[in-house]
Amino acid sequence: MVGRTYRFHMRAPKRFAVVERRKEIDLSLKTSDLLHAEAKGLEQEKSLQSMWEARMAGLNPDYEAIIKYC
Repeated sequence: MVGRTYRFHMRAPKRFAVVERRKEIDLSLKTSDLLHAEAKGLEQEKSLQSMWEARMAGLNPDYEAIIKYC
């Protein structure tokens, strides 16, 4: 949490190093509510995993589209 806003933080798995340059992911969840932050954090992790898997399969997914539809 920074101030009153929760953040999502995770290490990028090594198996995705080919498609993800960042070693760590740090994003604002834009909420001060713990339960909402936990739910948004799970959504972020799922979206990132989907994006990385698609990139590994040779696709070039749009990150915003993945977040919107996952």
